[in-house]
Amino acid sequence: MKNCILLLTFYVIFAFSANAQKRYDIQIIYSQPPLLEANAGVDITWNFDAPVLGESPAAFGGSAPYNYQWSPSFNLNNAAIANPTFTGSENTVYILRVGDSRGCSSKDTVVITISDIDSPQGKGEFNVFPNPGSRIIKMSEPQGFNLEMTNIKLIDALGRLVIDTQWDLENDVNSLDISFLERGNYMLILSDRDLNLVRKLVIQ
Repeated sequence: MKNCILLLTFYVIFAFSANAQKRYDIQIIYSQPPLLEANAGVDITWNFDAPVLGESPAAFGGSAPYNYQWSPSFNLNNAAIANPTFTGSENTVYILRVGDSRGCSSKDTVVITISDIDSPQGKGEFNVFPNPGSRIIKMSEPQGFNLEMTNIKLIDALGRLVIDTQWDLENDVNSLDISFLERGNYMLILSDRDLNLVRKLVIQ
Protein backbone atom coordinates (compact mmCIF):
# COMPACT_ATOMS: atom_id res chain seq x y z
CA MET A 1 0.00 0.00 0.00
CA LYS A 2 1.40 3.38 -0.94
CA ASN A 3 0.68 6.86 0.30
CA CYS A 4 2.45 9.68 -1.53
CA ILE A 5 2.33 13.45 -1.69
CA LEU A 6 2.42 15.31 -5.01
CA LEU A 7 4.85 18.22 -5.09
CA LEU A 8 3.35 21.41 -6.53
CA THR A 9 5.06 24.75 -7.22
CA PHE A 10 3.04 27.87 -8.09
CA TYR A 11 4.40 30.86 -10.02
CA VAL A 12 2.40 34.08 -10.41
CA ILE A 13 3.56 36.44 -13.16
CA PHE A 14 2.37 40.04 -13.22
CA ALA A 15 2.34 41.86 -16.57
CA PHE A 16 1.24 45.41 -17.39
CA SER A 17 0.14 46.61 -20.80
CA ALA A 18 0.68 50.11 -22.22
CA ASN A 19 -2.67 51.29 -20.82
CA ALA A 20 -1.71 49.97 -17.36
CA GLN A 21 -4.08 47.05 -17.47
CA LYS A 22 -2.79 44.21 -15.33
CA ARG A 23 -2.75 40.57 -16.39
CA TYR A 24 -2.06 37.60 -14.17
CA ASP A 25 -0.40 34.47 -15.52
CA ILE A 26 -0.23 31.46 -13.20
CA GLN A 27 2.10 28.58 -13.90
CA ILE A 28 1.81 25.33 -11.95
CA ILE A 29 4.80 23.02 -11.99
CA TYR A 30 4.59 19.59 -10.39
CA SER A 31 7.12 16.86 -9.83
CA GLN A 32 6.50 13.22 -8.96
CA PRO A 33 9.45 10.95 -8.14
CA PRO A 34 9.08 7.22 -8.86
CA LEU A 35 6.66 5.50 -6.50
CA LEU A 36 8.19 4.23 -3.30
CA GLU A 37 8.44 0.43 -3.22
CA ALA A 38 9.25 -1.77 -0.22
CA ASN A 39 10.94 -5.10 -0.96
CA ALA A 40 10.91 -7.60 1.90
CA GLY A 41 12.54 -10.23 -0.30
CA VAL A 42 11.53 -13.71 -1.35
CA ASP A 43 10.04 -16.19 1.11
CA ILE A 44 12.73 -18.05 3.05
CA THR A 45 13.05 -21.70 4.06
CA TRP A 46 16.06 -22.39 6.23
CA ASN A 47 17.76 -24.98 8.44
CA PHE A 48 20.99 -23.70 9.90
CA ASP A 49 22.29 -20.17 9.40
CA ALA A 50 20.17 -17.26 10.61
CA PRO A 51 18.73 -15.63 7.45
CA VAL A 52 18.80 -11.92 6.67
CA LEU A 53 15.44 -10.36 5.73
CA GLY A 54 14.83 -7.92 2.91
CA GLU A 55 16.35 -7.44 -0.49
CA SER A 56 19.33 -5.19 -1.12
CA PRO A 57 18.08 -2.57 -1.45
CA ALA A 58 14.98 -3.10 0.67
CA ALA A 59 13.41 0.07 -0.75
CA PHE A 60 13.61 2.00 -3.99
CA GLY A 61 11.87 4.95 -5.61
CA GLY A 62 10.43 7.78 -3.56
CA SER A 63 12.80 10.24 -1.93
CA ALA A 64 15.64 9.09 0.31
CA PRO A 65 16.44 8.85 3.15
CA TYR A 66 14.15 5.96 4.08
CA ASN A 67 12.96 4.69 7.44
CA TYR A 68 12.23 1.01 8.02
CA GLN A 69 9.97 -0.86 10.41
CA TRP A 70 9.53 -4.63 10.53
CA SER A 71 6.58 -6.15 12.36
CA PRO A 72 6.22 -8.16 14.43
CA SER A 73 9.53 -7.09 15.90
CA PHE A 74 10.29 -10.24 17.87
CA ASN A 75 13.05 -12.64 16.80
CA LEU A 76 14.84 -9.87 14.87
CA ASN A 77 18.15 -8.36 15.91
CA ASN A 78 16.89 -4.88 14.92
CA ALA A 79 13.38 -4.20 13.58
CA ALA A 80 14.22 -0.66 12.45
CA ILE A 81 16.88 -1.40 9.81
CA ALA A 82 16.60 -2.44 6.18
CA ASN A 83 18.02 -5.95 6.56
CA PRO A 84 17.59 -7.43 10.03
CA THR A 85 18.71 -10.94 10.96
CA PHE A 86 16.09 -13.50 11.94
CA THR A 87 17.03 -15.19 15.22
CA GLY A 88 13.91 -17.24 15.95
CA SER A 89 12.87 -20.87 15.54
CA GLU A 90 9.22 -20.49 14.56
CA ASN A 91 7.45 -19.97 11.24
CA THR A 92 6.66 -16.26 10.97
CA VAL A 93 5.16 -13.74 8.54
CA TYR A 94 6.93 -10.37 8.64
CA ILE A 95 5.70 -7.05 7.24
CA LEU A 96 8.22 -4.44 6.10
CA ARG A 97 6.93 -0.86 6.17
CA VAL A 98 9.06 1.81 4.50
CA GLY A 99 8.63 5.58 4.67
CA ASP A 100 10.54 8.29 2.85
CA SER A 101 11.37 11.96 3.38
CA ARG A 102 8.18 13.12 1.59
CA GLY A 103 5.78 11.13 3.73
CA CYS A 104 5.27 8.35 1.19
CA SER A 105 4.90 4.81 2.49
CA SER A 106 4.91 1.28 1.14
CA LYS A 107 4.84 -2.22 2.61
CA ASP A 108 5.70 -5.78 1.64
CA THR A 109 5.64 -9.18 3.37
CA VAL A 110 7.91 -12.20 3.62
CA VAL A 111 7.29 -15.67 5.08
CA ILE A 112 9.97 -17.43 7.14
CA THR A 113 9.56 -21.21 7.14
CA ILE A 114 11.58 -23.45 9.43
CA SER A 115 12.55 -26.61 7.55
CA ASP A 116 12.74 -29.96 9.36
CA ILE A 117 15.90 -31.59 8.00
CA ASP A 118 15.08 -34.88 9.74
CA SER A 119 11.72 -35.35 8.00
CA PRO A 120 11.35 -38.51 5.88
CA GLN A 121 12.17 -38.07 2.20
CA GLY A 122 9.14 -37.05 0.15
CA LYS A 123 7.00 -36.34 3.18
CA GLY A 124 4.85 -33.28 3.27
CA GLU A 125 4.17 -32.26 -0.32
CA PHE A 126 0.73 -30.68 -0.74
CA ASN A 127 -1.03 -28.13 -2.92
CA VAL A 128 -3.23 -25.13 -2.08
CA PHE A 129 -5.61 -23.85 -4.73
CA PRO A 130 -6.69 -21.35 -5.83
CA ASN A 131 -3.92 -19.15 -4.54
CA PRO A 132 -4.63 -16.21 -4.52
CA GLY A 133 -8.12 -17.04 -3.29
CA SER A 134 -11.16 -15.13 -2.13
CA ARG A 135 -13.90 -17.46 -0.84
CA ILE A 136 -12.94 -21.14 -0.61
CA ILE A 137 -9.49 -22.69 -0.87
CA LYS A 138 -8.72 -26.38 -1.18
CA MET A 139 -5.76 -28.39 0.06
CA SER A 140 -4.58 -31.71 -1.30
CA GLU A 141 -3.66 -34.47 1.13
CA PRO A 142 -0.10 -33.95 2.41
CA GLN A 143 2.11 -36.90 1.56
CA GLY A 144 3.06 -39.15 4.46
CA PHE A 145 1.09 -37.22 7.06
CA ASN A 146 -0.85 -38.85 9.88
CA LEU A 147 -4.17 -37.24 8.93
CA GLU A 148 -5.79 -38.16 12.24
CA MET A 149 -3.25 -35.88 13.89
CA THR A 150 -3.14 -33.18 11.20
CA ASN A 151 -3.95 -29.64 12.33
CA ILE A 152 -4.68 -26.70 10.01
CA LYS A 153 -3.82 -23.17 11.11
CA LEU A 154 -4.08 -19.86 9.28
CA ILE A 155 -2.13 -16.88 10.62
CA ASP A 156 -2.50 -13.32 9.38
CA ALA A 157 0.29 -10.85 8.70
CA LEU A 158 0.10 -9.54 12.27
CA GLY A 159 0.73 -12.99 13.69
CA ARG A 160 -2.88 -13.58 14.79
CA LEU A 161 -4.36 -17.06 14.59
CA VAL A 162 -7.54 -16.68 12.51
CA ILE A 163 -8.34 -20.33 11.73
CA ASP A 164 -7.53 -23.40 13.82
CA THR A 165 -9.12 -26.69 12.78
CA GLN A 166 -8.43 -30.39 12.14
CA TRP A 167 -8.10 -32.25 8.85
CA ASP A 168 -11.40 -33.66 7.58
CA LEU A 169 -10.76 -37.41 7.37
CA GLU A 170 -13.77 -37.91 5.10
CA ASN A 171 -12.08 -36.15 2.15
CA ASP A 172 -8.74 -36.45 0.39
CA VAL A 173 -9.07 -32.75 -0.54
CA ASN A 174 -9.99 -30.41 2.29
CA SER A 175 -11.77 -27.08 1.86
CA LEU A 176 -11.33 -23.97 3.97
CA ASP A 177 -13.75 -21.03 4.05
CA ILE A 178 -11.78 -17.77 3.89
CA SER A 179 -14.63 -15.50 2.79
CA PHE A 180 -14.81 -13.74 6.18
CA LEU A 181 -11.15 -12.73 6.19
CA GLU A 182 -9.65 -9.44 5.04
CA ARG A 183 -7.49 -9.19 1.96
CA GLY A 184 -3.80 -9.69 2.50
CA ASN A 185 -1.03 -12.22 3.01
CA TYR A 186 -1.47 -15.18 5.34
CA MET A 187 0.54 -18.18 6.48
CA LEU A 188 -1.16 -21.58 6.13
CA ILE A 189 0.34 -24.23 8.42
CA LEU A 190 -0.34 -27.97 8.30
CA SER A 191 1.19 -29.96 11.13
CA ASP A 192 1.24 -33.46 12.56
CA ARG A 193 3.47 -34.84 15.31
CA ASP A 194 6.58 -34.82 13.15
CA LEU A 195 6.50 -31.88 10.77
CA ASN A 196 5.12 -28.42 10.06
CA LEU A 197 4.34 -27.46 6.47
CA VAL A 198 3.91 -23.81 5.55
CA ARG A 199 2.46 -22.16 2.48
CA LYS A 200 1.99 -18.46 1.80
CA LEU A 201 -1.67 -17.73 1.01
CA VAL A 202 -2.88 -14.50 -0.59
CA ILE A 203 -6.52 -13.53 -0.03
CA GLN A 204 -7.96 -11.12 -2.58
